[in-house]
Amino acid sequence: MSESVHPYVAIARGAIAAELGLRTHVPPMVDDIDLHRRGSSFVRLSIDGQLRGSLGTVRPFRSLAADIAENAVNSAFHDPRFAPITRDEFERIAIEVAIVTNIEPLTVHSQLELFDHLRPNIDGLLLERGSKHASFMPTAWRTAPTKAAFVSGLLRKAGRPGNFWADDIRATRFQTRIYGDPIRPAKELVGSVAN
Repeated sequence: MSESVHPYVAIARGAIAAELGLRTHVPPMVDDIDLHRRGSSFVRLSIDGQLRGSLGTVRPFRSLAADIAENAVNSAFHDPRFAPITRDEFERIAIEVAIVTNIEPLTVHSQLELFDHLRPNIDGLLLERGSKHASFMPTAWRTAPTKAAFVSGLLRKAGRPGNFWADDIRATRFQTRIYGDPIRPAKELVGSVAN
């Protein structure tokens, strides 16, 4: 293949391989200063275009390289929606790494106010209440194309009714830069890049 694997994808794939005992995880040698800075990411795994795991962090609290590696392992082995990835599945996995950017807390007091702040196909959303939280990446607009569907789907993901709202809900919007796996691109991700 003529396309090279992006270092972010290589980190994710290496972390999963190490967890499976297939090789020792050695981060790729790259001159990317961003990998050493605090950063946050989501890692989405798919097989034949079907979601197989997707977890991540919105707020940065560790180096971007460590965040990608940890989220890759969590997506592969700890996403409660799926059984852990097996050695047999490993070579068929397509990996998408989304780097979180433009994190912006919102001051909103209702779903209607929240709708006013959301930009379809641009914004991801994190909702928090107490110690509970749930997030949708901007790519979730593909399956929830209206603001109402996006927010109600996220509330349901958090275990709440789709029309739920409380004064102590904290909302944060963000964007992502997506890096796909050119060797095993997921069918729906071929050629996609989101800002």
